[in-house]
Amino acid sequence: MKRIIVALCAVTVIAAAVFGTRAASAQNRSVLAKVDITDVPTKEAYIISFTVPPAPPNPNPNPNAGRHSHPGDEFIYLIEGTFTFEVEGEAPVTIKAGETLRLPAGKNHRGSNPGTIPAKMISFGLFQKGVPDTVPAR
Repeated sequence: MKRIIVALCAVTVIAAAVFGTRAASAQNRSVLAKVDITDVPTKEAYIISFTVPPAPPNPNPNPNAGRHSHPGDEFIYLIEGTFTFEVEGEAPVTIKAGETLRLPAGKNHRGSNPGTIPAKMISFGLFQKGVPDTVPAR
């Protein structure tokens, strides 16, 4: 199992290098890969690229807008820019290009780009098979 996760993390870094420019396309979210995990029949891996434009100031934000969770752990690698994650029950965390972050399974979270350029990132998720990869918060 550990070898599988290490291999998938390596694929994520390679995908960041190869598909980094693809993330800048007009599409905000692009699933680069969705594969079954050989030794864990109840799990599947996702590799997703995101580009998020800088967030305009919002003086009256809806506290639940954009909040969601995933049916498994998600690992983020930021290629370019800065990005702030708000995870339920934790202080906000801002990462910059070259940094990573783990989002725990089932924890509601959302993110925003506090910078002046688009934030480009690659996400690797090891999710429960057969359920939606993203669940909106209630």
